[in-house]
Amino acid sequence: RRRFGFFFGSFFWRSEAEREGMKCLVGYPPIVDSRGYVQIGQNRQSKIFSVGEEAAIFPCVMAWAATLLKQDGHEVIWCDAQTQGLSSETFFRQVRIQDPDLILWEAKTPSIKATWEAVRQVKQILPHCLVVLCGDHVTALPEESVTNAPVDIVLTGGDYDFGIRRLVKLFQQPDIDNPLGNDRVFHPGTVHDVVTLPVIDRALCRWKDYSRMGNYLRLPGTHGYSARDCWWRHEGGCTFCSWTNTYKNYRTMSVNQFMADVESAHALGAREYFDDAGTWAPPGRWFDQATRLLTVLNGSHRHPHARITMGCNDRPGARGREEYIRMANAGFRFVLFGLESANLQTLQRINKGQQAEDMRNAAKWASEAGLQPHLTVMLGYPWETREDAQKTVGLVRTLFDRGWANSMQATLLMPYPGTKLFSDAQANGWLLTTDWNRYTMNECILKCPLIHEEVLEKIQDCYKAAVTPRYILKKVLTVRTRDDLRFFWRGFKFWWGHLTDFGQLNSRRP
Repeated sequence: RRRFGFFFGSFFWRSEAEREGMKCLVGYPPIVDSRGYVQIGQNRQSKIFSVGEEAAIFPCVMAWAATLLKQDGHEVIWCDAQTQGLSSETFFRQVRIQDPDLILWEAKTPSIKATWEAVRQVKQILPHCLVVLCGDHVTALPEESVTNAPVDIVLTGGDYDFGIRRLVKLFQQPDIDNPLGNDRVFHPGTVHDVVTLPVIDRALCRWKDYSRMGNYLRLPGTHGYSARDCWWRHEGGCTFCSWTNTYKNYRTMSVNQFMADVESAHALGAREYFDDAGTWAPPGRWFDQATRLLTVLNGSHRHPHARITMGCNDRPGARGREEYIRMANAGFRFVLFGLESANLQTLQRINKGQQAEDMRNAAKWASEAGLQPHLTVMLGYPWETREDAQKTVGLVRTLFDRGWANSMQATLLMPYPGTKLFSDAQANGWLLTTDWNRYTMNECILKCPLIHEEVLEKIQDCYKAAVTPRYILKKVLTVRTRDDLRFFWRGFKFWWGHLTDFGQLNSRRP
């Protein structure tokens, strides 16, 4: 047999008529870990959660991949073993029965080894199946997966929805034996025009499986994606963000596309919609048009009376008081701010592009406008002292005590491959390990002035600082509906789960 047929399997030896359509399985393999639920999809950083059902986030780019393949006439099977709660035995039995021609899996750094093992199992039961891996980890280290697993193709970059479509079309050309030659790495780039993307087929992608994500107040909820990824890219963007390598350039959809996706989600029954673009639109024409149309869609009603409640990621210092008022009038409730650290030196070293006071002003203006700010904090910086870490704890306490923050998440700093932080860590000898199974934001991977237990203690202090008597009283007094009550209870479980994550981690180390 020619090299191509041996290498990529029997599917591509079928007749032209037979290969007009493929059977494609898109999603995630089972990742079994005794430490908890491994969050993979639609997340810049990956984490193991002890409260697993609060962590399933709708993976928009993978959903677009499934949507585009279905649009091209292929049979698409959506299977996220993690979110659907499938055991390894059940999952691989279903794979054998379905007998797909192609499998597309996204892999993150802490899930990559388990994904390699899943590829090996697929190849044992379906040697003819074409297995394609995508995601930020394989984008940073594509040859690693080629070496360590019988993967057929590694698809690099963040546009793996466009990429898998192009790849399948290349292999369907009857006059080309092997369009990639001997190469097992496909680089489609990140230059595709996202304005051409269709509305996500959420029914195909089992969107309700992800509506239990903990930050939704009104259930069911869903995620969307108005841009790739973040417009803050000065000198490469934030040094810790893995998507600075995955998405090399910022591209946004049209306002009409964005609204079509929101309206489609609402028609399916979604009551809350979170736009997971790295940072929502900066003040300007796009922002003006989107907030105006959302105001019309929601009948000028704010949360909780809006038809569909909105949320987004935001940057401290990105906008002023007036913009937050307009967002609240358009139905926004939830605004996620990357606080990261209270220390200006740290913000500068991670190229966050914000001043020390920006976080206070943004949280104050957003909360006064009627929004509910959520804070994300990182600890374990190689240059931060105990006093520096305590400043961050103190800022969290201040923001919650003054009523300017509604919820938070504190994690360990992770140096993922492909980021500037990772290359800096290699150059400075900060890395404690390159065992990818341990890159879960659950233990220190970087050397820092604080010992591991001290860093975990500071993370716990952040969670404890957030729950002040004033905050608890405010939360109790704002309970008006069953949505509020359920959200309050879920928030308590999430808070307690995070204390568990960082309080008992030493006993759960691999």
